[in-house]
Amino acid sequence: MAIFALLSFKKIVGLHWTLSFYPFIYILAFGFLSIDEIAKSIRFMIFFMLAHIVLIAALLSLPVSLLERNKNYATIVFGVYPQEVIAHMPQSDDFIWASTSYANAALLEYHSNRRTIVFGKGSYHAREDDRLTDFRKLDGKNIATLLRRAPDEKLYTPFFGSVATKTFVVRNQTFYVVEGYGFRYNEYRDNVLTDIRDQYYNLPSFLPCDRCYFFDRYFPK
Repeated sequence: MAIFALLSFKKIVGLHWTLSFYPFIYILAFGFLSIDEIAKSIRFMIFFMLAHIVLIAALLSLPVSLLERNKNYATIVFGVYPQEVIAHMPQSDDFIWASTSYANAALLEYHSNRRTIVFGKGSYHAREDDRLTDFRKLDGKNIATLLRRAPDEKLYTPFFGSVATKTFVVRNQTFYVVEGYGFRYNEYRDNVLTDIRDQYYNLPSFLPCDRCYFFDRYFPK
């Protein structure tokens, strides 16, 4: 916990990182608290837990439409009604499904049971997809990219023979699908993958480095 506290001055530490260490704090409590104090703590935690369960249940029972003005409404709709969004994706095997966000790609793949890649740079989270997707094998393929905001087709046209954007509405939220025909791997490597290499795989020269899947695939020299 002290290490996380120090890291927090430089980097945001997510709650999910610290939760896994809290059980050890409860174990330590048995060595410092009396039986009566432990009993009081347990009684308090029961009511504290129940209050949160009631609050969460109440929030989950509210209609999603009440959150239409929320800036994250598209994320909420996709999370609550994923199948309604998936129904508007091209169902043909002629298309590879994609998203520009690793989280959205993972959700899309989970709910559809269909492999979904990250198209574009993404964030540092998307580096996991670097391990899973080999863009060399997608050369000439068609890729359908799901977006929550209106896309700029100029960001896609260099990497495809042709591009078409389709829109659909789910629960009063507009989604977009960029359908790219004839993926151009070489252009994608020279522009997108090169930027990813320079930003996320720029290893210090003084550190020892063994083989790397990213360099082996796209930049073997």
